[in-house]
Amino acid sequence: MKKCIGMFRKIILLMLSVLTITQAVHVHAKQDQGSITIDVKAGYEGMARLGFSVPFEITVSNSGEDIEGEIQVAVPWGYDTDVLYATPVSLPSGSVKDIAVNIPINSADRSYDVKLVVKGKVHTKTLFEFKKIIHPDTPVIGVLSDDPEALRELSGIKTTRIFTGGDPYEREIKMKMMVASSDEKDAAMSVGKAELIYLEYENFPHDLKSLSNFNIIVLANMEVSLLEKSQLDIISKWVSQGNILIIGTGSNLQKVYNPLPYSLKPFDTGGTKMVDTLQEMGNLIEKEPPAGSMEIADLPGPEGKVLLKQDDIPLAVISDVDSGIVTILAYDPTLEPLAGWSNSVYLWEKLINDSVVRLNKNLMSFNNISNHISGIVGSRNYRGLVNEISEEEAPPYRAMLIIIGVYILLVGPAFYIILKKKDRRDWNWIAIPAASLLFLLTIYLAGFKTRYTTAILNNVSVIEINEYSKTASINTYMGMFNNRKGDLSIKYDPEMNLDINPENQYYEKISYRQADLKRKEIGKITFGAPIVYDMYNVGIWEARYMGAKKSMPVAGGIIDSFSLYNDRLEVSVNNRTPFYLQEAFISIGNSFIEIGDLMPGDRREINADLDGDNVEKSFQNLMRKRYSYNVSQGSRPPKDWREKNRKQNLFNRIYDNVKNNSYDTFNNFSIHFYALNYNPVEYDITINDKEPKVYNSNIVYYRNNISFEKGSKIHIPFGIMKPVLEKSREAYLFGGYADGVQFEGSGDAEFCFTVPDEINVDKFSINMSKTTDSIIERYRSQENKDMRKQNKFEFYIYNKQNDAWEEFKSKIEIEGNADSYIDENNKIRMKISAQIETQDYYSANRIGIPEFAMEGMVK
Repeated sequence: MKKCIGMFRKIILLMLSVLTITQAVHVHAKQDQGSITIDVKAGYEGMARLGFSVPFEITVSNSGEDIEGEIQVAVPWGYDTDVLYATPVSLPSGSVKDIAVNIPINSADRSYDVKLVVKGKVHTKTLFEFKKIIHPDTPVIGVLSDDPEALRELSGIKTTRIFTGGDPYEREIKMKMMVASSDEKDAAMSVGKAELIYLEYENFPHDLKSLSNFNIIVLANMEVSLLEKSQLDIISKWVSQGNILIIGTGSNLQKVYNPLPYSLKPFDTGGTKMVDTLQEMGNLIEKEPPAGSMEIADLPGPEGKVLLKQDDIPLAVISDVDSGIVTILAYDPTLEPLAGWSNSVYLWEKLINDSVVRLNKNLMSFNNISNHISGIVGSRNYRGLVNEISEEEAPPYRAMLIIIGVYILLVGPAFYIILKKKDRRDWNWIAIPAASLLFLLTIYLAGFKTRYTTAILNNVSVIEINEYSKTASINTYMGMFNNRKGDLSIKYDPEMNLDINPENQYYEKISYRQADLKRKEIGKITFGAPIVYDMYNVGIWEARYMGAKKSMPVAGGIIDSFSLYNDRLEVSVNNRTPFYLQEAFISIGNSFIEIGDLMPGDRREINADLDGDNVEKSFQNLMRKRYSYNVSQGSRPPKDWREKNRKQNLFNRIYDNVKNNSYDTFNNFSIHFYALNYNPVEYDITINDKEPKVYNSNIVYYRNNISFEKGSKIHIPFGIMKPVLEKSREAYLFGGYADGVQFEGSGDAEFCFTVPDEINVDKFSINMSKTTDSIIERYRSQENKDMRKQNKFEFYIYNKQNDAWEEFKSKIEIEGNADSYIDENNKIRMKISAQIETQDYYSANRIGIPEFAMEGMVK
């Protein structure tokens, strides 16, 4: 009994000991957890804009033992997937560490997990929630001022739409509507209220990606010299890429305007002076003006660039900076009498919308396509091209087939006959395995040299030459192909401007993640030198995509000079770039002229008759002549047909991009140069800890505007000025490059030609026969011709003076009274009226687009 009681006591004591030890361990773990605190600030005033990167400022405090780990932000990458943004962190006991990273906002979800991970396990986690996710279409105004409350009326003002991002077709329609509109009041141009964000010295962005959240920045009443030089440089780049900077000066001229870099100061000011009245401010917006006098800066008044003036004294002057706008206010909007003026919001709306209209026209003028190409390259548009790998190392398929055929004959009838004659058929047990091993080794050796032993990096780059800045802007779309099953790991220099998620379709779907949805981590980006991007569970030869940008200096442009007169085009082509330009051509209007190959430094003189046989009249005809082959029944494609198809696809992409993003009327008075190039575009990327096999395909683009000398006579031949299909319910342009008009039924198709402001037109012609004949020739079957006779097409031109449509045959020539046909918007309007009797043969309902020619004098 005593033994039992003693044994029971021992068991009780043992259980108490175990319980005590367990409790001690549990308390120690809780203490470790509580030793770490994580504080997160992100975005701007707790807001972020969908489709842009925002700064995350993470403060980690450690009151416990030393810890080595990494801070991770789980970034939504899709409906149920995350990518981790990780930064290694060393946390000695008692330390406080500040971590700053830029995080892309890919989802409308406001919640982001921020965690400290130690040895692969989550040590501490917190949840950060944005107050608001701003829609990508909503204009965002940033205010940088020591007195931001004085500009609170900017919150929620209605702004004209800014044409950046989005669907290219929708952007084209909206832009053409703006050109057709006399002012910015068109309802289609408004996107409602703008979002206002107050900026300070501490939270002002240090990088271009973060600053790109803003469309407009208002800078007033602040000490600009307190900003870092790098921040001022970023503002200059931000403006030049198609944004608006509004600068208030007045009595604060010295501290606001003078410290700015020269790129943001379009002119020198002459100090300040007083104005007794601001009556014109009220007149401009048809409201009561502010009462009292005000100190203003003495601004010059460039012709055509003064938005507001008082007694011929400029109060607001606009200036172009590349694709962007700088608007200088001669006054300080944060000071009285403007700060307390009840109608100031209406003045702000007027000045901002005037600036946006000017900005949109800059974007339409297409002086620099880099911004457009950047967005275009970073899209699915180029995925097909990077998925096409060169076949220069393709296995010798024919030789392998022959080897396999010999093997089949040998182990089949040959072995049977030989061994039967020798009466040694039992040797098949040795001969067949030996032959199999021998032939397998032969096939392996034949294909060994073509076997990829490293990952593949396939780059497609658009290189735009800018002769004014003497730079080549390079935008690259990358396809990375994993040579193993499992994780794909890439490393690159943080100085490289790489976009690791170039295909987010913000305008297609704005996704919200569900709180109870189990999310999957598909990758991790670890910041450091180098940056490491690990993509999880990538199959062998499965592709992943990235975007990249860089620039390099060039000696100048490609076209030195050109002249156009009496249907003849003379062009001096000079390759002042370091690139070997291959299969080059130039285009002007719908005329395409072959150039050939140009080594660096090569010069070539082109003298072409635009109506000659050597000039193609459509892009499709040029591509067909170059790269197509006869697909007659039973014919085999040539050996190089895949490479030719790839070249055509490269040209198709850039031509589509230029065509879809060229909106200004002067685009038709430009010469465009296109060429292929295969120079390496280096980004120093390693994949799976090895140098990848790299392929480069580059498209070189250059544009030269045609300028008109004052007082000179000009002659613009057919095919240079393109028409715009303004309205039709029954017709549309068909063909990838607007080859003609397709009618779905009887009705009208109205076109217009826009004449440049600086030209007095003496004579113009409209011709329908040439383009229509081309279409009839293309669809020249007798059945088509017979059916065309059942359909009737009539042509009319609008006489503005008589307010009437005048019929003409296939061609009309107006001389002496051209002004009667040019309206107040410098448009010449014509229409095609169709009576369609048959729908049986679709090409019978097609007709060519109108061609236009004119002569005149430059004002």
